[in-house]
Amino acid sequence: MTSLKKTSIVSVLLSAFIHIGIVNADTSLSKCLTVADTSKKNECFSDKGLSSGTTIYRKGIGRNNVLQGIAFDPVYRVLYTIHVTGKPEMGVINRFYDVDNKNEINALDSQLPTTRIGHQGIALLPGTDWLLSSAGTATDNKGRFISLFKYTSGNIPFYVKVIKVFGDDYDGKAIAMPFVTSDGNFLIVSSKKDGKDVLRVFDLKKLNITSSNDISSKYRNEWNISKNLTSDGRFFQAMASDGKYIYLLSGNASQSVKKLYAYSLDGKLSKKIDYVTLGQTDALKAGNQGHWEPEGLAVDSKNDALLILFSVGDKGKRLGKIYSIKLQP
Repeated sequence: MTSLKKTSIVSVLLSAFIHIGIVNADTSLSKCLTVADTSKKNECFSDKGLSSGTTIYRKGIGRNNVLQGIAFDPVYRVLYTIHVTGKPEMGVINRFYDVDNKNEINALDSQLPTTRIGHQGIALLPGTDWLLSSAGTATDNKGRFISLFKYTSGNIPFYVKVIKVFGDDYDGKAIAMPFVTSDGNFLIVSSKKDGKDVLRVFDLKKLNITSSNDISSKYRNEWNISKNLTSDGRFFQAMASDGKYIYLLSGNASQSVKKLYAYSLDGKLSKKIDYVTLGQTDALKAGNQGHWEPEGLAVDSKNDALLILFSVGDKGKRLGKIYSIKLQP
């Protein structure tokens, strides 16, 4: 890729910035734009000298389980989270209002668990009250489908619709994580094929997503995610997009460093940051187990920021920590 001096992070991440309660950092744009060496720390994604992130407390069944993703409405400032509970596994959504400039936020309400919502991944169709998630255990070959629904406080979701996004040659046991770009123009979905992580991009301007059952042949483009993102026992955990770049987050629950990669919408790996330690100090303070698991990304387009979610705390007492990283305009 040519020089990014006139582009936005990767449009990349200039500094941590308080929006949802968060942190401040003195960072160098030139450091952020350098392809990271895994043996060196990248100060843009270090928690050195930072205040604590925003702690989120959930309601409903399984509220102390590991968080599995976030979605954010930048206009109405509403945050949604997803986690799972039970056997067979059921997805649970929480909703949060009044989230700005808070060290702690508590859920306003939650949805009842349902097998129609999957393990990981949640997205919002901008300008609507529609949410998307991975498909749940009620769907055969769930790794090829996503769920579309309307949030319903204290009840099961309203009007759940399952949409096929991958063909029969893709891994039916995988998790198809959806995300919608903050401008509402593109749907991005991840899954697996032949053991490799795949991203697929759909042009929402050419689809009527709310009335579709099968869009698996209508994608704009797709590509395999770099194996380096998930090296050394890391897992692909979350993604988000500002309409220019797709941000991918990987890691595991241990104290090993996390990774953040950015692709263009045409599938070109633009930048990678292989040494993310943001939130590590907070995680060590949150419990005895040192649980520090990257689980969610969302774009706050109003404030040009990327929200990063970590699950922290001991088993049975899991909490979420959200940090807001400023995107370079």
